[in-house]
Amino acid sequence: MDLRTEVNTITYVSNAGVLIQLKDKKILIDGLCHSRQPLYKDPPPEIAQKIKGGIPPFDNLDLMLITHHHPDHFDPLGIHEFRKSNPQTIIFSTPEVISKIKAYASDNENNLVELNTELYHEEKLTLKGIDIRIFSMLHMGKGYDDVHNFAYLIEYDGVKLMHVGDASPVRENFSEFNLRAENLNCLIAPFPYIALPSARIVIKEYIHPQQISIIHLPNKEHDRFGWVKATHKSFEKIKSDFIETLFFEELGSSHLLNSNHFSRL
Repeated sequence: MDLRTEVNTITYVSNAGVLIQLKDKKILIDGLCHSRQPLYKDPPPEIAQKIKGGIPPFDNLDLMLITHHHPDHFDPLGIHEFRKSNPQTIIFSTPEVISKIKAYASDNENNLVELNTELYHEEKLTLKGIDIRIFSMLHMGKGYDDVHNFAYLIEYDGVKLMHVGDASPVRENFSEFNLRAENLNCLIAPFPYIALPSARIVIKEYIHPQQISIIHLPNKEHDRFGWVKATHKSFEKIKSDFIETLFFEELGSSHLLNSNHFSRL
């Protein structure tokens, strides 16, 4: 797909990984991962090589954001290889992520930026002319309370998107941030945000974006718990009264913001 400078596009590249193009800016979030589990979708070799080599549409990336250090979101070796060809890209994340990248790096570390934001707090930065709000949020699931998970609200040229990583869809993560007032163009979130009735309440009450893009759906052939089928079944019951929701399931698929039409890389 030809990502032209006049369009705002989201492209699905891995498990929770997306390439976001907002006019002349490109941001990759959780794009390079290496989960080692067939349940999760690593970027296919052709996409991974394009990312690492800065080959279109992954050329001239402004920012690489990583939500947390879990391997289904983050591949330190892959990012080390990426940095060799893309020194202009600012890489931003938690201290855990940045330390793992630095373990491979013996070169200039000026393009590595970390924040150690306290849980349920936020910080604001402007990087490469892109405004970012960084939220430290509780990770989903029992036993993950100690995981440093960042959600990112990205704003550029009047467009606002939010990627929550693996933030738990609970009130505590969202109640203090007044996200409804942001009028988000798109919320990018893992499938439990749609599958769980309690999560849908949180979305409506605390976020209420114009559109939702669902990521992190497992590979169907390895989905022994039936999560894909259950998520679609749950959403079908309420979709007529809910926010427009798109499901990213095929790697390499793209859609324009505020459109439900998919295309391919």
